[in-house]
Amino acid sequence: MSKKIFSITLILIIVLTSAVCSFAADGKQVVRETKKIKDSQLGKVKNIKKEKVMKNEEEKEIDENNNVQEWEKTKNELEIQKDEAEKLKDELEAKYEVAKESGDLELATQLKSELDASKEQFKSLKNDMHSVILERKAMIKSKYTEEEMQKLKEAEEKIIEDQPEAKILPVDSIFSKSAKFKFDTPPVIKYGRTLIPVRAITEGFKANVEWKPDTKEAVVTKGETEIVLQLDSNIAIVNGEEIELDVKSGMLNNRMYVPLRFILENLGLKIDWDEENETIEIDEEENEADEENQDSDTDEQIQDDETDEQVQDSDADEQIQDDESDEQVQDSDTDEQIQDDESDEQVQDSDADEQIQDDETDEQVQDNETVESIQ
Repeated sequence: MSKKIFSITLILIIVLTSAVCSFAADGKQVVRETKKIKDSQLGKVKNIKKEKVMKNEEEKEIDENNNVQEWEKTKNELEIQKDEAEKLKDELEAKYEVAKESGDLELATQLKSELDASKEQFKSLKNDMHSVILERKAMIKSKYTEEEMQKLKEAEEKIIEDQPEAKILPVDSIFSKSAKFKFDTPPVIKYGRTLIPVRAITEGFKANVEWKPDTKEAVVTKGETEIVLQLDSNIAIVNGEEIELDVKSGMLNNRMYVPLRFILENLGLKIDWDEENETIEIDEEENEADEENQDSDTDEQIQDDETDEQVQDSDADEQIQDDESDEQVQDSDTDEQIQDDESDEQVQDSDADEQIQDDETDEQVQDNETVESIQ
């Protein structure tokens, strides 16, 4: 009896242990499945957030490009107006001086009034241009975070401490519509020349920069152009040819600084210095061959347009001639119709006359018969 109880107890223990183990295994499987679902959901959420961030960045970049294009258009229009106003002002000044020297006070007074108005217009356009430049600077500053601006400020203080003769040029003073770049240390004006950290702008224009610590050289390459600049030297090597610089490259704030105009012009870029607003605009140099092709295409288009006009004029002349021929035919037909109508009228008149004569003859016969009857 005790053996049976022991056996039953053992069986129950085995069954319960198996059930517990099975339940534990099922529980672990549930946990794993739940974790997979959570991970999948988290992955989807992360992807959605990433897609939203990328979309926002793309939209932001599109808006930024549109703003730059609109700004460039406004600036170009203002420059044209300002140049025309300055030209008019200079012409009026010359005429005013001539009139004043000749003693023509009446003309001098009139020109002085026009000159004052021209000066006011020119001044107003300069102010408008200054406001437009400030807008562009604000657009550039908006690209920098507060932390980046703080680091730039610290870099400025360090440069001034090490190089008191250097003048800091704000990072929003250099811009381009062709490339995007940011500074981690500011450009400077030294000995009347603008110096920039070599890597910032050049890489923005798709140039490669390699620093060789052994020889303390920076090698800048873009396309078929190679520029070698050695630290603390006024000699640069462009495609194997030595060129003397008017200011040495140097180290500032642990960055190698090089003359802006030299490096960019040798990379085929165009630099426009605005002295009044102390800004530098950098752009791709237009290819003369491309300009000639554009001019050629324009000339061909003009010739095609002129040929089309000549063809249209020839067609118009032929149409006019055809119309005149049709009018002549119509006039001829009209004349013939008039002649036919006149002939018909003449025939009708002749028939009428003959009828009248016949009627008169009949009346005369009747009268004779009457007379004879009376007699």
